[in-house]
Amino acid sequence: MKSFWDLFSSGRLTSTVTCTTCGTISTTNCPFEALLLYFPRGHHVSDQDCSVEDLIAHHCEIEDIPDFQCDHCNGRTLGKRVYAITTCPTILCIVLHRKKQDGRSIKSSVQFPLSGLNITEDGLQYNLVGTVHHKPDGHEHGHYTSICHSQRSHDWYLYDDERVSHTQFVKKQQKGIVLKRYTKTAFILFYELQTHDGSEDIIDLQSNDTDGSGESRFSAS
Repeated sequence: MKSFWDLFSSGRLTSTVTCTTCGTISTTNCPFEALLLYFPRGHHVSDQDCSVEDLIAHHCEIEDIPDFQCDHCNGRTLGKRVYAITTCPTILCIVLHRKKQDGRSIKSSVQFPLSGLNITEDGLQYNLVGTVHHKPDGHEHGHYTSICHSQRSHDWYLYDDERVSHTQFVKKQQKGIVLKRYTKTAFILFYELQTHDGSEDIIDLQSNDTDGSGESRFSAS
């Protein structure tokens, strides 16, 4: 029996650093509860469109580490670091770091798939179950809303403070394509890992299934 938060915390990033002087490679495993994705430098100048796959690829690019201390050759040199996602969490939380260097918000449209998101090379796939959106209102201010998918009705619902309403989340003529007004404000994405048989253990916010105590039941193997 897993607790709710265990579903988020099973993700692992592997950091590999190579010393450019002696070639020694050091590896560190880094657990994560949320995958924080930064935008490339060009997005701080112009709000160009991209996809969440583009941002994951940017996150895993080779990065220079100036003045790297190598424990093998005992010298300071240039290190080359690369991150790889090596363990997939049951629920993948992706946070888009939309803050520009000058404090303003990056308003790029970030297209994200409703299903079939693959973050590793092992073929595991994710389906979208919910999103959090932020509409900036001046410096360090704004309004947050959420959109969640219902397993029962297969519809999308908008949560805006105390108001809950059905919303058109995807394009009518292009199934699987999220409307741009939502890809421009998406701040957090929640994906659920598909099992080998294609089933999912998703918490359905629209479900009335309770254990008799008024609390919704949830279990995951």
